[in-house]
Parts: sequence; C-alpha cells; structure tokens
Amino acid sequence: MAAALAAAAIFTPPFANASTLDTSLAQMFPREVGEVGYLDLKAARQQPWFAVAEQNLLPLCFRKLEFFLSTAGLNINTQVDSLAWGTLSATKTGGGIVGVAFGHFSPSTIDDYFRRHNLPTTESRGFRLLEIGGGETSNDLFLVFLDPDTAIFGQRAALEQLLAVHFQGNESLAQNSALYPLIRDAREDSLAWAVWNKNYAHAALQQLLPQAAQIPHVAALLGRIQSMEFDVTNQGRLSAQAEIVCSSPAEAVTLAALLQAGIVYRKHDSAQDDSHPSSVFDRIRVTANARNVEIEIPIGTDQLDSALRSGNVLNLLQ
Repeated sequence: MAAALAAAAIFTPPFANASTLDTSLAQMFPREVGEVGYLDLKAARQQPWFAVAEQNLLPLCFRKLEFFLSTAGLNINTQVDSLAWGTLSATKTGGGIVGVAFGHFSPSTIDDYFRRHNLPTTESRGFRLLEIGGGETSNDLFLVFLDPDTAIFGQRAALEQLLAVHFQGNESLAQNSALYPLIRDAREDSLAWAVWNKNYAHAALQQLLPQAAQIPHVAALLGRIQSMEFDVTNQGRLSAQAEIVCSSPAEAVTLAALLQAGIVYRKHDSAQDDSHPSSVFDRIRVTANARNVEIEIPIGTDQLDSALRSGNVLNLLQ
C-alpha cells in the first residue's frame, strides 16, 4: 500500500493557485468563519446539470434572496456572476450565515422597490440594511450593496461582522492559518469549492467517503483533522479534488492508506449491489504529502446528477 501511494504521488500534479477573485473574497469574510463555499455561477450556468444544482445545492438563504431580487426587478441569471457563502460559529458578537454575491447590480432599483412597498430597513456603519426576511426574528436575512458590483447578505449578526472586516479592519479569513492556505491552493479553474475548519471537516469527509469511517481506527483520525478543501473543475471532463490537513505527516500517511482501503471496500460493495461501475473507484487517487492527504475523483454524469439531487455534492460515492 505504501509503495502504491508513493507511485501515485509521483504522477499526481500539484494543485494550481486559486484565482485573484478567490483570494480577494477571503479578505471579505471574518477570520472566525468555520466553512466557506464558492460557486462560479457564470461558468456553471453553461453546464447541463446547473438547473438541478440550483434547486438542490445552493443555500436556502441564496434561493430566498434570488426570489426577492427577481421580484424587485433584478435578473439573477444575467446580473449575478459568482457567489460565496460562509457560516460563522456563535460568539459573543453573534454568528450565522453570511454571503457575498459578485455581479452587476442596480442598487437604486432595489431602493426604489423598498420605498414603493414601504419595506423595513435599518442603518449600520453608514449602510442601509434591507430586510428580506419578512419577520421580526433573529434569523431574518438582510441585504447590503457595498457597491454596484458587490452585494452582501445574511443574518444580521454575521453580516455586521463582515462589515466590520470591510470598514474597521477586523481580521479577515486571509488571517486564518487553517483555511486560507486551502483557498489559495484550490484549483484556479474551479467551478465550485468549499473549505471547512476542524469543526466541520470531520462531517464533510464522512459524507465524501462514508465507508471509510467504518474501518477501525479511522474515526479517531477523523477527529484530529485540522481542515479540508473540496473543489470541482471541468477540464474537458468533470473531476473533484479534496485536500485534507492532518495533525502530522504520520497521520496523513495512515489516513491515506485507510481511505484507500475504504475505497477498495466500496468498490467491492458496489459490485455486489451494482450501484456504481468499478471503474469509478479504479480512477480515484489518494496520496499523502507532508501533513496533507489529497483525493482526486473523476466524476461521471450519473454520479454528479445523483449527488446534486441528494442536495450534497459530497455524496459522489454514495
């Protein structure tokens, strides 16, 4: 197994640097964000699977925002180019969901809509927060236009933390030593990527390779994962790639070997129930590199469709 992993490491290309947009958006999110997702909507709309992804994969808060903006007169399909969202763990300053949409907006159109319909707004740090939650609870969503190209939205406590990064110089995700390197290392042409800190990475990996968690000793290793990145690209064919950061090089080698064994087990299992062709598992590469474990998964059309319809793109090997 060790020899096979070493050989795979030789033939696996290094990760490319992330785009300028990926790294610049990291400077917008608060440092304490626990998970961040990104979707290149402009590129994804050209894919045959986008309609399914939009219905099943995008966060509920974005779909609510999408409906609201469409009602107010903006065309989401032509005016929103990319989307990023994150989860902030609850702290004394509050937590919740926050997102950033990049595109070409007309803030005056939305302002006019709010005035005509006498909808609630509030002020924060010199900006008008437009309430789109439709209630008086702490889970209401708010929308703010930073400029005609950038809109931010989310629950108020989380939204104000993002504004504090932007205007008060609070530490951003770019100062997060666990997550920022993974964003920087994501493949440049990614249609979508996500990063998780240690509080979220365990669950993410269990969803990606559920059978691996059934192997003795894997559960303990999963509990010590420091962070994880996952991205999907379309370089002539769709492929998914994950990078897992372990506590030590020794744990990375062990986890890679155990994951490889889990893939072999899943291949055997799928041959019995005919759920996936064995070639799907033959093409998966798992390599250990220092403290990192890298997983490369070629994606078939049926795999992607099934994962998207499940509401979680990590369900590629279910």
